[in-house]
Order: sequence, then structure tokens, then C-alpha cells
Amino acid sequence: MKITLLAPDVSTNCMGRVYVLAGMLRKCDYQVEIAGPMSGDGVWEPLAGIDIPVKTCKAANLPAFIRALPGLCRSIEGEVIYAVKPLPASFGTGLAVKMRRGVPLILDIDDWEKGFFLTLKPWKRLIKGILKLGRPHSYLYAGLMEKFIPLADALTVASSFLQRKYGGTIIPHARDTDFFNPDRATKIPLRNGELAGKKIIMFLGTPRPHKGLADLAEAIKLLNNPDITLVIIGASQNSRLRQPEANIILLGKQPFSAVPGLLAAADLVVLPQQDEPCSRAQVPAKVFDAMAMAKPVIATAVSDLPEILNGCGIIVPPGDPHALARQIDLLLRNKDLAGALGQAARRKCIAQYSYNAVSGTLDNLIRNLLKKP
Repeated sequence: MKITLLAPDVSTNCMGRVYVLAGMLRKCDYQVEIAGPMSGDGVWEPLAGIDIPVKTCKAANLPAFIRALPGLCRSIEGEVIYAVKPLPASFGTGLAVKMRRGVPLILDIDDWEKGFFLTLKPWKRLIKGILKLGRPHSYLYAGLMEKFIPLADALTVASSFLQRKYGGTIIPHARDTDFFNPDRATKIPLRNGELAGKKIIMFLGTPRPHKGLADLAEAIKLLNNPDITLVIIGASQNSRLRQPEANIILLGKQPFSAVPGLLAAADLVVLPQQDEPCSRAQVPAKVFDAMAMAKPVIATAVSDLPEILNGCGIIVPPGDPHALARQIDLLLRNKDLAGALGQAARRKCIAQYSYNAVSGTLDNLIRNLLKKP
């Protein structure tokens, strides 16, 4: 059976979630294809050369996307449609295919799209929504598409916040723990050259304000240790994130295939999420990368992170660089504690957040959906 995963934009980081779902579906022996509009010059850089068919149209904005929609719908072959995010370009396309062919439609929600705008004053949200009416990711479209969520035949979500809000089955950002395996990471390029002998603190992910990178940079500054280097994976030199100190290295988007080797170089991983509407609903997928690679993780008490890292990580209050600094110092000074946390994290990831652990839940959901009259 073939399943089509619909992405709102194959050129952006939403493809990370698409790729995870595709990996689990293939683990269950489904054929998989990906479809969606393309805003850039190709598939999102970390997944360039992906070994999954991608059907796309160079029409990510309106009204060009509306004109391209019929052709995109005709190209979709899936017997089940799986739309990622309740946005017009993915869920809207899925609804169009469902009406045209009568195939089952699953909706996946991994972010609270409206939550990204709730830090703005209402009048600013309205103005921003109007100014971006040509973009299917506009706040106004996000609000509109929420009204159509009941039309999906099944729903999956990435966090307990989203489950409380929308219902559905929780499908974590699972990882292939055979691929993310510290025993297989034989090449560790970051441990050469200027970083040889350094203590490496690592952050991975898209550098957005709610990720708390300012707090992490301040914590590194408070430690005032020339032997410590903060490596930020996903932030290029020309990004909005500035490099305030010499002991902070910004690396751009990296291929998924390189992530295990990069993580192997880290002494610990820090995920300092801010307590904001969007981050309360979001689980940073990179926590599972770090856990799978047996890395000790320090994270903030936001969303499901305290539960995920219970017994295998350290949780600090959000927005507290001093608390971050203290716990970073603790783990760097206590290698036995850091190692024990890392090993416990990998065991928990294998047991609860691996492809093997999660794919059966997804398979059962699809099988039960297909049994419905």
C-alpha cells in the first residue's frame, strides 16, 4: 500500500517531521511518497537527496498555488493521505484529494500554528495576517484551517498539549536508533583542529527566539571558561542569530546523515526552550537525537520535556541562564553523572521513542482506519 505524505513546503524544516513519519511508515512496509509545494530551489537542505519520491510544484504562494493544485492532486498516488500541519498547502491539498478520490485522510499536528502569533498584540496579528495573505502560512489561514480539522478521518499529534487541545494519537518525533547509534560514530570531525581538547556544549535546531539561544549564550558567558565552546547546529553566519562571543561556533544546516557524527563530539546537549505559547505545544525533535546518541541533556521545564527526560536528563526553569550555567558546570565536572544520564537516555529512547517502539502505534491507527466502512 502506498501512503502520500503532504508537506506544506518541501523547502522548509517542516520536512523534518515528514521524514520521521515516512521512516516509521516504511518500517511498517508501506510504500511512501511525499508531495507539496516548493518555495526554494529544492528540498530542504538537510534532506537533499532524500531516497523517497517527492512530487512538487514551484508555486508555494497564492494565487500560483491554487492554479497548481489540480495538477499536484492528480499526481498523488497514495491510497491513504497523511497531511502534516493544518495549513492550506498540506491539509487543504489533502481535503481536495479526499473529495476527489474518497481516500482516507490523516492529519498530523506537530506545532500549534496559531501559537506562533499569540505573543503579538491582536491588532498586530491581524495586520501581519493581512500583509501575508499571499502566503498559505498566514495567521488568518492557520485559524481558518483549524475549523476543518474534524474533516480528517484520523489525527496524530506530537505532544500532550496538542492532544489535550485537538485529541488524536500521540506520535513522538521518533528516531532510528540503529542509525543514531554512538557505537557507529567512528568519524568525529568536530574533535579535530581548534576544538581538540575543548568541552563542547551543543544546540541543534532552527534558531528561533522561543528556542532560548540567548539564555544559552548568556549561560556560557557566565561560566567564563575558555575551555568551553558552544556549537550551534542549524545557524549560519548570516542568520539573525549573532555570534556574541569567540567561544560560540555557528554551523549552518547540516545533512541528516551528518547529525550522529556531530552529536558524537558533544559533551552535552542543551535545549533551553522559552515558556511561550508556541513552545508549550512543541517538543523539540533534537532531544531524541541527543538521547539516541547517549548524550546528557539539559532542557527547560516546557512542554513534555520534563516527562521525556525524567530519569535521564536535567530540567531547569525556562528563562534562567544562571540555572543553565550551574547545571552545565555540574555535568562538565562530573563525567560519571554525565555518562550515566547519557546511557539512561539512550535506553529510554530505544524503549519509548525509537522507530521500533512507535511505528506499531502508527500502523495500528492506519489499519483501524482502513477497516472503517
